[in-house]
Amino acid sequence: MTSPNYNTFKQFQVERRERLLIIKFNDGEWQRRTIYELLRILDVANSDADVAIIALTGNFEAGQRRSEESIQPAPAKDKDELEAREVQSRALNFVMRSLAKKLLLNRKLLVSCLQGNCVGLGVTICALSDIVYASRSSQFDLSLNKIDGSGFVGLWTLSHLKLILESGELLDAHTAQNRGFVSGLLDDSQAGIGKFWQRLGEHSLLPIDTLMATKRLLMHPWHEKFLEALRQEGTPQASAQRRSKL
Repeated sequence: MTSPNYNTFKQFQVERRERLLIIKFNDGEWQRRTIYELLRILDVANSDADVAIIALTGNFEAGQRRSEESIQPAPAKDKDELEAREVQSRALNFVMRSLAKKLLLNRKLLVSCLQGNCVGLGVTICALSDIVYASRSSQFDLSLNKIDGSGFVGLWTLSHLKLILESGELLDAHTAQNRGFVSGLLDDSQAGIGKFWQRLGEHSLLPIDTLMATKRLLMHPWHEKFLEALRQEGTPQASAQRRSKL
């Protein structure tokens, strides 16, 4: 069976190390196509029998840039503009729900490796990963009002809300580890990061059944409830309820 070509993706730098697939987000502001490509690349990786672990790394600052217009949009000028905004809102909501389900139902061990700050949607992706590692200098911005430049809003899970109640909006890596949000801390040096990737590559060579058993053990009890909520949110009844409130 021919291995998939991961070089067709423009929003990511993809590296294959044995059965470890490293997906690195490019620097810069996330665009809508970043999310679309992430959905596609997860599909491809899930169907790739030679991949055992998927590691997400790079820029997790999706939500850092905000404008007053994105926080407080101008009133719609007419009915057509109001309907256009509602269509866009429903489309974005659908994509975000699809991403959350894709992360939760991923058929590989999904690891997030943070080497910097984590904001907005980046925090959501970490929360929905199986394991999260962070460099010691990393920080997590848990502000609920952070929206990324493309208009995608982070899906705030029970894990996020619990962290905010316990720790406030800004979390350093050590506190995040103490709260159970981060599994392990990494040395910020190139040598330390290199050792981490080497170790993760070695783990990817373990029997797939062993890795999947580990994944099942890592599943948080709120995952299934969150999935059910996402399914309910996508029903025609839920859509009708939202429209009735406008």
